[in-house]
Amino acid sequence: MKRWLAFLFILSLCSGCYKTVFYTDTDQLRISHDGETSHTSTAFSLIELDPPTELRPLCPSGISKLTMEQTWTDGLLHYFTLGNYSPQTTKVWCKRRTR
Repeated sequence: MKRWLAFLFILSLCSGCYKTVFYTDTDQLRISHDGETSHTSTAFSLIELDPPTELRPLCPSGISKLTMEQTWTDGLLHYFTLGNYSPQTTKVWCKRRTR
């Protein structure tokens, strides 16, 4: 039993958290993001539970920065469900034109 708990603890420490950042230009960014969405997939990302999010209504002038991340709790949930439930969070910064 102790070996199993140690294995689960080590697995949770290596739970594959990630953060991807995508910049489209060098517009001035706010400290906080303009919008946040979540996306959930299942069966090792083969089946998406949520439809793709339309970002144009949120940022009509376009996107300046986009981050996609899976926190350690999301990664832990992903591993405990054996890849059958995988949430991730997307944060969006809109373009701002400076004069």
